[in-house]
Amino acid sequence: MTSPVPSSSPPANARAEFLKVLLGASISGGMAYLLIRLLQSIVAHLPPIALDGPVFARNISVAVRYLLVGSIGLMAFMFVMVAVGLTAYIGQLVWQGFVGKAVSAPLENSLEREPPSRDAEPETVDGTQSQPQKQD
Repeated sequence: MTSPVPSSSPPANARAEFLKVLLGASISGGMAYLLIRLLQSIVAHLPPIALDGPVFARNISVAVRYLLVGSIGLMAFMFVMVAVGLTAYIGQLVWQGFVGKAVSAPLENSLEREPPSRDAEPETVDGTQSQPQKQD
């Protein structure tokens, strides 16, 4: 078995991830803006539905309008939610850049410890092995 290839240095990797997330949020936000503008344009320019025509034609007109407006609205909502999520992730990355270095060191040290085996004696609060109690 081969050992895994070490990744690039953490600052370069974190910067690359930040830029990827920023690019994704920008693209998603741009797509959401374009879809919302398209939705507004479609709603403004669709002719009103004639109520005096045949029922079948009116039903098809209503169905096409709902499908068109609904699908574009759903796509716009999806891109808005992706942009909001990625923007929140950018905030988390920035926060970790300021505070995370001090917080992650104790967490990494606690993850490096091996879990106790089933046969091992339980540890006390100060980390020493507890002594079994003698029963008379």
